[in-house]
Amino acid sequence: MRSRWVLLTSVALAVSAPLFAAHQVRAEDKVSLETIPKAARDAIMAQAGADKVTKVEEKQEKGATVYEAKVEKAKGGSYEIKVDAAGKLLKKD
Repeated sequence: MRSRWVLLTSVALAVSAPLFAAHQVRAEDKVSLETIPKAARDAIMAQAGADKVTKVEEKQEKGATVYEAKVEKAKGGSYEIKVDAAGKLLKKD
């Protein structure tokens, strides 16, 4: 009886683990500007203008990859730019 319970539990975990992993939200990954898609890189650089991009993170949001860049203003202060992989501006603040 105990071995049957262990077997059923093992099978249930084996079947459900991939489903659970597929729905987990991936933590943000720090990436370099040079490694992201060209469209995303070009959009970030165009939005930043003369300001300096200091950090870029790759994130998964609603099943899509987005890139969030931290930008330091030339005269002090900072803001963030968020674009999708195709270079569409999602947020700038």
